[in-house]
Amino acid sequence: MASIIDQATDALAGHLQPGEQVVAATRAQLDGNTVRFASAQAIGGIAGAVAAGWRFGDDVTDRLRRGAAVAVTDRRVVVFDVTAMGANPKNPVLIVDRAEVSDVVAGSKRIMLVKAPTFGFTVVDAGGERLDLRFEVAKVQAKTATAVVAELQR
Repeated sequence: MASIIDQATDALAGHLQPGEQVVAATRAQLDGNTVRFASAQAIGGIAGAVAAGWRFGDDVTDRLRRGAAVAVTDRRVVVFDVTAMGANPKNPVLIVDRAEVSDVVAGSKRIMLVKAPTFGFTVVDAGGERLDLRFEVAKVQAKTATAVVAELQR
């Protein structure tokens, strides 16, 4: 089975700059979506997902409602949407230089009786536009999430 770093590298084929390498990656959900997604599945698949607030669209948060993967390369940060089966990195939704990332935070919160890791960061583009991204991570992904946070804080 390929590691999440290998999967992110494969998903970035054609997007990596010469010599650029993925140094950390993790699977995640946007903050609040773990409970929303589980509730939607419990009340009836796609119809339940729509009832729980699931929307399709082109902006970053809408494209990440099903799940996300975050990869850090030695130069950039990439946020992917994920495959429906297996939650593997699929398409890059956001690719930014590491210098555009600020306010990196890490913590934890209770989700369905489990203490889950959380992390987030802010992206500020050249025009001053801010995008705050906050993620929840399955407990089994805690090590990969910690590695992503450590790389973002470097």
